[in-house]
Amino acid sequence: MSSMACRRLSFLNKLLDQDLFAGLHPDDQPGVQADLTSFMNRDSSDYQSIYRIKLLGQEDYVLLQAQGKFLEDTDCFLV
Repeated sequence: MSSMACRRLSFLNKLLDQDLFAGLHPDDQPGVQADLTSFMNRDSSDYQSIYRIKLLGQEDYVLLQAQGKFLEDTDCFLV
């Protein structure tokens, strides 16, 4: 495994160790996790996920769209 792949995997593991899914609707968690994992594994150069999340201090869920893209020929990404 290349050092870049190791760094991406390490970054992904750190992200997943945090409670990234706090407030996320339970039905949306598997899809969001799969989308994020696929993106971080570079299965796709683009990331897009639409999900329901309960924001801090809110009782109701809101719809959120998240997007990301790897920059061409780099291991950098924009979110």
